[in-house]
Amino acid sequence: MEMHAYILVITDDDGLRNVVRGVLEDEGHVFDMADSSAPIGPDYCLVIAGPDIEGCVMEEKLSAVPGIPPRMLYLRYQHEPFKGRCAKCQTLTLPMDMLRIRDFIKDMMRVEFAD
Repeated sequence: MEMHAYILVITDDDGLRNVVRGVLEDEGHVFDMADSSAPIGPDYCLVIAGPDIEGCVMEEKLSAVPGIPPRMLYLRYQHEPFKGRCAKCQTLTLPMDMLRIRDFIKDMMRVEFAD
C-alpha cells in the first residue's frame, strides 16, 4: 500500500512552487504551499533553499521544530563556491538541473516513505 502524507512545502519561488505542486499532485499527496514558516502541522517538510541560503544553517534551524522531519532540496549555481551541505540535502545545480527537479522530488519522497 502506498503512503500519501500531508506535506508542507515552503519556498518563495513561484516557478518552483508550481513544479512541486505538480509532482505532489501526481503522486497523490495532500499538501500546503507556503512562503513563510507559519505552523500548520505537516507530516513532512520539503524545503527548497536557494543559493542565498546555507543548507547546514537551514537544517539546524528546522531541527529545532519538533515533529517535522525536513528534507531539503538545495539549489546552487554551477560556478558558485561550495558552501557545504547538510545530511538531509539533495543538491540541484542551476540552471540545467532545474529540468530534473521532478525526478529529484519523487526520489526524495520515495526514500522517506519506503515500506
